[in-house]
Amino acid sequence: MALLIVRALLAVSLIFVALPHAVAAERVALVIGNSSYQHVSRLPNPVNDATDISNALKRLGFEVRIENDVTYGVLRRALRDFSRQAARADFAVVYYAGHGMEVNKHNYVIPVDAELKSDLDIDYEAVPLDLVMNAVDGASVLKLVLLDSCRNNPFAASMKMSSGKRAIGRGLARVEPEVGTLVSFAAKEGTTADDGDGRNSPYTTALLKHLEQPGLEIQFLFRKVRDSVMAATNRRQQPFTYGSLPGNEIYLKVPEAVTTTALPQSSDVQEQLEALRKKLEQKDQSATQIAQLKAQLERQREEFETLKQQALKRDQKLAKLPPATQSPPQPEDLVGHEALALKIQQHLQRVGCDPGRPDGAWGAKSRRALQAFARHAKLRFANLDPSQDVLKELSDRKARVCPAEVEDANLRGAATKSGRSQYDGLWKFTKPASLCGNSVLVFNLSVRNGKLYANRGQLNADGTFKFKGTTGQRKWFYGKFGKNSGFGRYAKSRCYANIKKISQ
Repeated sequence: MALLIVRALLAVSLIFVALPHAVAAERVALVIGNSSYQHVSRLPNPVNDATDISNALKRLGFEVRIENDVTYGVLRRALRDFSRQAARADFAVVYYAGHGMEVNKHNYVIPVDAELKSDLDIDYEAVPLDLVMNAVDGASVLKLVLLDSCRNNPFAASMKMSSGKRAIGRGLARVEPEVGTLVSFAAKEGTTADDGDGRNSPYTTALLKHLEQPGLEIQFLFRKVRDSVMAATNRRQQPFTYGSLPGNEIYLKVPEAVTTTALPQSSDVQEQLEALRKKLEQKDQSATQIAQLKAQLERQREEFETLKQQALKRDQKLAKLPPATQSPPQPEDLVGHEALALKIQQHLQRVGCDPGRPDGAWGAKSRRALQAFARHAKLRFANLDPSQDVLKELSDRKARVCPAEVEDANLRGAATKSGRSQYDGLWKFTKPASLCGNSVLVFNLSVRNGKLYANRGQLNADGTFKFKGTTGQRKWFYGKFGKNSGFGRYAKSRCYANIKKISQ
């Protein structure tokens, strides 16, 4: 019996040694450095800054993804992918070094392929700071955004302003992040940051000095960074941190004097078990001592069960999160900015303003669709990014808003002939802009089993056909199919159109 107890203790000890990785805190970071701008002069430090910050975060236990000299599309995809990582993490950090700007109190980070010839281009060529902040929103303990992007704006001098109501600010504008999020600017609102004369900017130099200092609580860390930058720049530049955290102390590197409760090491457990075995082998071992050993085994078993349940709950939480590539996405599968963007795309599609494939990625086509909605609904939005105000306006619209530009004649109609015919297939009907008006009229005609699927469609054996339009004045269309092409006209007039078979 005693030897069985010893063997059970040994099995439990091996499980204790393997368990810490399953319950360890997870830290993730996205680091971006933009130096090689394509349409303005190169910045010397951001790639150096990003490389050094990335190495420091790795030493602090972060899983780091570094992206240098990113274009508009690459930057948005990197933020989208990182938001999924952050949803599984305890600590999430985004560091950005490069150009940034403020227009009408809205902040943007600028990819390397931006031209920004006009203030209207900012919505299509730069990435809103709100999107960067949303990328860290899923973390459970610390959500941190570090911005070394308050440099002088080289785009402002050549940028044309479309309206006197819009203004380009100096540096970046103040932000108000949600509780639990910190946003650190290299220079406070309305001021600019220095590039520095060395390998790194003054702000990044200060970060590298204090990030790995043991026992420096996160908010006190940024006070140290502020003091270091002000001393290095003769008080010209003052970093500023926006946001607030809960009451718990948070350390990037715990104090050296503070130790966490550790699970037993395998060598210690084996030594203890060997001592127990020797005692049990003694002939004069009392029944009381055996009972004490059994109680010790039960306590260790209960501790192991508690840790195992914690690991199981964490695995269940991760299993419920969506994979990185899920198609088609649904709002409940996405997080933050992407879920809001997907809902807005679906509503835009519903009211006739085509945003492309609804997938939660807010690109140029989605912006043009929102701009068309605003124009036809006679609304004015502060910008063309997803917001709760935009979602509410779209949700309140029950009817189509954007007018139809292409008439689809494939949806309803009557048949004139049964059985497969030589005219079966999909036909494209095109009226050029030069005939009977300035607009181009394009739609498709479908013929299946000798039937013309169109409003009151009629197809004869010799290939002649007619059908009635579904929009506008609902006039009749006439024409004749050939082998792979044909001709048509609108309302028995001289408004001729070309017809071409595009598929069988």
